[in-house]
Amino acid sequence: MTEERDDGQPTVYDDTGTASSQTPERDRSGMAITGLILGIASIMLALIPIIGLISGILGIIFGSLGLRSTRRKSAGWGLGLGIAGVVLSFIAFVIEIASIVAGLPSIHG
Repeated sequence: MTEERDDGQPTVYDDTGTASSQTPERDRSGMAITGLILGIASIMLALIPIIGLISGILGIIFGSLGLRSTRRKSAGWGLGLGIAGVVLSFIAFVIEIASIVAGLPSIHG
């Protein structure tokens, strides 16, 4: 439970009902989770032209932002999710580029 003090900062109450003047830490792993979801989706969409490419690029961006925000406060889960999102998105990006390059001769051939 939180209440706002006169100085605008929230007062946080723990489970025992003791008041604390510390600002509650926000969970910033949302970007890392988004990067992981986009990484998984981009692996599944890698063979669909353009869609897999866009989801791979977005996964790399969101995963990198998640890594950057969680690395500052050394969050365990967010860091791992960000790394997984970037790796999966990069793999999907490479698969997408390879499928585009492999498909070009058959289009013009």
